[in-house]
Amino acid sequence: MTDRATPVTSDLEFPTQLITDGDVLDADVDYVWRRLLPVVEKLDEPIHLVRVKLGMAEIGRPLRATAQVLVDVHGDLVRAHVAAETMSEAIDRLKDRLVDRLDHRAERRKYRRRLPETAEPGQWRRGVRAVPRPAFYDRPPEEREIVRRKTYALDAMSPDEAIFDMEQLDHDFYLFQDVTNDSDALVARQDDGSYLLMRLGDGNADPGPSAFDIVVSDARPARLTPEEAVEQMDTLGLPYLLFEDADSGRGAVVYRRYDGHYGLITAE
Repeated sequence: MTDRATPVTSDLEFPTQLITDGDVLDADVDYVWRRLLPVVEKLDEPIHLVRVKLGMAEIGRPLRATAQVLVDVHGDLVRAHVAAETMSEAIDRLKDRLVDRLDHRAERRKYRRRLPETAEPGQWRRGVRAVPRPAFYDRPPEEREIVRRKTYALDAMSPDEAIFDMEQLDHDFYLFQDVTNDSDALVARQDDGSYLLMRLGDGNADPGPSAFDIVVSDARPARLTPEEAVEQMDTLGLPYLLFEDADSGRGAVVYRRYDGHYGLITAE
């Protein structure tokens, strides 16, 4: 790998770094800065770092050009990661993806300012602010039911981006579509500060460089009905369980609610 720290631009008010891997041309380096820096310079918050990585795999591999960017926006790490047939196409996609991620961050921050400080008891809801967790009500197993069902169109993103969204929303887990192996996946916060990554597809696929401590599970989630997933979750004593929905073949999660019942999240 080669570290090319200085972009071909005018003076900047923030540090930059660019790392290349493989046959990346100087013209590609110039092009990525010309595409990305105008996007970053429009932000009205302090920028602490812009780090870019461009990679070219060997000839013959599909989507051999990869492009990644990390922008530290006032302490928030905003990431984008794309792949394409050519480097110029990857850079164009990266610029569009970065704009989307920055817009997403702005919308989330605006939304969180409008949210109530707490969620209703026993509910998992997108966007609730961080509060001390109530204790689980130990409802007898024969009284437990799936009382909340939600279906979402999963966002396609890298594990790093999923962790960022999960932390922004203060969730314990996050269901998403993993672009690094093209399958439904889940990231979850662990007690030691690391993050668990579970996938329906190839568990050995490289999740790419990360600012987080990610532990990749090599266990493939089972194909189950929601009722079977609940039974397995209770047998294993877990607070949630990722599984492959027996009807749709998509990722789904059952989880314990604080009221002692269950919630179900499925991919659209």
